[in-house]
Amino acid sequence: MKLIITPCSTFLLFSAASFSTLVNASVESNHMFADKVVYVPQEQIVVTLKANLPEIAANAWIGIIPADIAHGDEATNDSHDLQYRYVRDQKDHVLFFTAPENDGIYTLRFNDTDTNGKEIDYLTFEVNRQSWIENSQLKTDKRIYHPDEPVVVSFGVPGNFTERGWVGLIPSAVEHGSSSVNDQHDLAYQYTRKEKSGEFTFAAPYKTGKYDFRLNDKEGAAGIEVASVTFTVSVDPWLEQIRFKADKAFYSPGEPVLISYSVPDTVKDSAYFAIVPSDVPHVDERTVDSHDVSYKKIDRKYQSTLQMSAPSKPGTYDVRFQDNDSNGYELGYVSFTVRAIEK
Repeated sequence: MKLIITPCSTFLLFSAASFSTLVNASVESNHMFADKVVYVPQEQIVVTLKANLPEIAANAWIGIIPADIAHGDEATNDSHDLQYRYVRDQKDHVLFFTAPENDGIYTLRFNDTDTNGKEIDYLTFEVNRQSWIENSQLKTDKRIYHPDEPVVVSFGVPGNFTERGWVGLIPSAVEHGSSSVNDQHDLAYQYTRKEKSGEFTFAAPYKTGKYDFRLNDKEGAAGIEVASVTFTVSVDPWLEQIRFKADKAFYSPGEPVLISYSVPDTVKDSAYFAIVPSDVPHVDERTVDSHDVSYKKIDRKYQSTLQMSAPSKPGTYDVRFQDNDSNGYELGYVSFTVRAIEK
């Protein structure tokens, strides 16, 4: 008695019920048996023929046919087969097939001839990528990075994983699951090729926020995401290392302002200090750039003292440190006052 399995209608990624499971199916039928019932795409299928085969033609064949195709008629099977082997090509009663590339329920159908014959036996099997999801992993060397910091991501995949896999850097807000969607939004990528484990080095995005590395089995509409890891880009690692101060709290117009500082050597070469009226909003570097009274770049001196001049107009001012001069980030400030000279 054969067990007929109908295809599942949908596959939902990252769920324990993502793929149907043929737990009640047998690897054995009347005239043949397979090495298992669930395969990953492109995996080898081993079919062994039994010794008690019925009388068949020299051109009898076994083919892989989608399970939803009607059974019984060899011509119907012939018009829908994805792959076939002639029984006469068996060696030691064994034939080898390759699992289809797309997920789904399939059958191995035994046909007594390839000339208007009939189907005399079949086995049902499934192709899915659940084992890839369960056994693939990504890991970063830490969780928080400053803008443009090197990020080391390590990956590990099963031995039967595809050679077309790729790891992409994707904003976390992008929906998970689809390789094609990830491909549309990736900021950088690397191919895993034949490697089953290894490391890649990416540059963290300059824009702060949350990002993922996502491992995909292949490109294109049929590709899926099999693993991901999230990390954060923040200026906090810089803020923890930045120290600076002005030598006084009050100055006369034009008086030298000495700023002693220590900043990380990972800020951009164009990082600078600017003197800005204190009422200018702390919004972005462009705002600072359009309102600064004066500025000085650090010129790759990451621990030093630089001299600027107090503005000529009395008032309250800030010394603001910017990580670069192209719409960068403000990384701290100190305030001081310029007093009018009494006559």
